[in-house]
Amino acid sequence: MSAADIYRGQTAQGWTRIEMLLELYDAALTSIETCQDAQSHGDESLRQAESLRAQRILLAIVGGIDTGYGEIATQPALLCFHALECVRRDDFRSAVRVLTILRDAFRAVAAEAVEWERGSGSSLSLAGAVDCQA
Repeated sequence: MSAADIYRGQTAQGWTRIEMLLELYDAALTSIETCQDAQSHGDESLRQAESLRAQRILLAIVGGIDTGYGEIATQPALLCFHALECVRRDDFRSAVRVLTILRDAFRAVAAEAVEWERGSGSSLSLAGAVDCQA
């Protein structure tokens, strides 16, 4: 079973997909912030462990994206890959900035996404959720 299949099936467990996605972004950000702290305190072991954890979480996010939906799906994937590369290079500040923008964009439409996923029939509008030029 692929990450995308697991992601699509999560509503059966009581979580909506957007709720799970937001939790994954929060977990990645927490790990990256821990990397920053560990690096500033010279704790290489913790930095490496949290860096690997953040990379695994980012790969899980990307693995759950169905890029068959075109640019609206591929852009977040590309940004996650960029954040992944930032973490790999120990550029934690840049990774946090990119992931915070992504998480906040998804958070901005979370209530609407939950309503839509639970079958209310409303349309999900991502337009204007984030200014990617910033």
